[in-house]
Amino acid sequence: CVLYLKLCALASCWRKELLLVKYEMEWTVRYFKHNHDIWVDRSSDSSLKATAYARCKAAPVLAAGSGG
Repeated sequence: CVLYLKLCALASCWRKELLLVKYEMEWTVRYFKHNHDIWVDRSSDSSLKATAYARCKAAPVLAAGSGG
């Protein structure tokens, strides 16, 4: 009986951990997409040099956020 209760508690902990990890993955993707949008906006509002820099910053952010 005690072993069963321990296993139930352990399973519950793992379910909670899985839920948290899924949310953290979603938050990470949103973070990268948000940063991409920021750099794209900055690229359209700036001088030629700043635009080039902003585009260079936006490209890897989107690639990292897309998972590949």
